[in-house]
Amino acid sequence: MSNKEIGMEVVKLDSTNYSTWKFEIVIALEAKNLLGFVDGTVVKPGEDKTTELKAYGQTSAQVKMIILSTIAQNFRRNLYNCSTAKEMWDKLKDLYGDAHGDAAQTAWEQFYNFRISEEELVANQLEILESIYRRLQDAGEKPSDKAVMTKLLCSLPAKFSVIHGSALLL
Repeated sequence: MSNKEIGMEVVKLDSTNYSTWKFEIVIALEAKNLLGFVDGTVVKPGEDKTTELKAYGQTSAQVKMIILSTIAQNFRRNLYNCSTAKEMWDKLKDLYGDAHGDAAQTAWEQFYNFRISEEELVANQLEILESIYRRLQDAGEKPSDKAVMTKLLCSLPAKFSVIHGSALLL
């Protein structure tokens, strides 16, 4: 299934872009009323309901194909043992999601290294900081409001300093 059939261009999942991929694939699945197949709200009908079971199987296969088509080729092997779209979704979340083993450490590194650049729009950079903050929350490592505010103020370029060329006074 191509991105054209999904209805939008979805970034291919690799080891560095889970949050972006998840955001885009959720929108694509919601637009096609298919999100229930990955979040568990759509359940497989009983074996006695053959018509519903057939429709469920076809739609489930479509969701699995959508997921598979948005994953970099070398990451697809991680899904070989998954039989449902929900299993695929959960496996990808476990492997690359914000709660996997190294996610908290990576997010803390990004938090501590965050700096606002004079060359980029401040609004875009604040979105990046907010994304880092959300990843920390998802990993159970929520920084305090005071820590976030201090990080933000200390990340400002010199032109925002009260005294030109000196460090920002807190």
